[in-house]
Amino acid sequence: MLNEPAAAGRIAQKVLLFIFKDTPVWIYFRERTPAAPRGRHSCIRAGLVSAPTAALSMPRCAHEVRRAARRRHGRLRARRRRSRSKLWEADSFRRPPQPELYSSMRLSTSQPNSGISRREMARCGGMALALSPAFFRLSAKGAELDARDLIAQFEKTLKENIVAFWYPKSLDREAGGYTMNFGQQGEPLGPARKMIVTQARMVWFFAAVARAGYSGPGWGRKELLDAAEHGYRFLLERMRDPAHDGYYWEVDATGQKVTRPEKTVYGHSFVLYALAEYALATGRKDVLDQAARLFRLLEEKAHDRVHGGYREAFQPDWTPIQGNGPMGPADLKLMNSHLHMLEAVTLFYRASKLPEARERLLELMTIAGNTMVRKDVGACTDKYSLDWTPRLEGNYNRVSYGHDLEAVWLLMEGCDAAGVPNWLYMDLYRTLWSYSLRFGFDEQNGGFYDSGPL
Repeated sequence: MLNEPAAAGRIAQKVLLFIFKDTPVWIYFRERTPAAPRGRHSCIRAGLVSAPTAALSMPRCAHEVRRAARRRHGRLRARRRRSRSKLWEADSFRRPPQPELYSSMRLSTSQPNSGISRREMARCGGMALALSPAFFRLSAKGAELDARDLIAQFEKTLKENIVAFWYPKSLDREAGGYTMNFGQQGEPLGPARKMIVTQARMVWFFAAVARAGYSGPGWGRKELLDAAEHGYRFLLERMRDPAHDGYYWEVDATGQKVTRPEKTVYGHSFVLYALAEYALATGRKDVLDQAARLFRLLEEKAHDRVHGGYREAFQPDWTPIQGNGPMGPADLKLMNSHLHMLEAVTLFYRASKLPEARERLLELMTIAGNTMVRKDVGACTDKYSLDWTPRLEGNYNRVSYGHDLEAVWLLMEGCDAAGVPNWLYMDLYRTLWSYSLRFGFDEQNGGFYDSGPL
């Protein structure tokens, strides 16, 4: 059950708002205030104040949102100051304690009851969203979808398909870390090398599921955190470089031999992500200290103080690699790596609240939301010179549809963590989604293609 309108609004915004376009859909929440008699409900509210540009093209509605918010949550401001207010600033007004929210979110193509005035809808937080007909092709209920149904489906998949597969058989009880070598039917394929990306991702996975509070047959919070600790110890004891710090790209199945000692920003982004999640899940200061140590190491060794962002690949002693590294040409900056650094630094800042982490988070948001966007076409490309000149020669002239959509999600997360209004990125979100939907979506079979020419 959703606990508060703001949380429900974030779900609606992140999961639905920029997935679809062009079909007006209203988001509804029912709530009962503590003072109201049982059975009496206030009007709908969504916890959302921002919306696509098309939904804000009604001056009267915008005016009423501002005035209604002031009437409800405080006295009217002076006229001079009121004239400078923007619609999205309604979200920053001081609010009374949130009422009890006891039922679910609903989406509908039906307009609100004509007896409800625009002012009342504004007062209650109703906001039209621009969504796509694709939503209704995917919805079993047609015009309406209960968010709890989606959440239940996701939770069922998570618990019965994902956690049940990886726990406990991915835990390598003999050598440490995780066994990731399985066939298409889930059968073990024997020992295999262990790579920093997959080992760190598994630590994050078990910690994240534990922090979210899920449990299933044979596993719960304790078992999940034990599984995360199992991988955490392997990272520190087998994959961390005791001489130069940082983490190797790859070790053998036993963890006793380093097979690829190179270091990459891509790999370290997942280690930082895993450490931050594990620190949040356990509240352990020693884990957070390891995350802070890694963040500062990357600041010292990998961050580009001249052009921003990070260099990609290094020798074990952190000398930049000349030629090819594990991720390809080492003299390039990659969208892929910077997206995952954005993801990792966002979570690390949530865990640490370090000012330097927020500074780097804002830089990465600028890179993802501006530098990497080919504004003439409305899409991103992956390869850049060290000074961020786009590299579009040959096969570099391609768009990864998944990365563009991931950029939307990660920018939303970054905005939430840094306290930056998502409103600033609204046009970009819709632009990136529209491009991927137009050129990358498989209308016949569903899903998105991996990539396509720019």
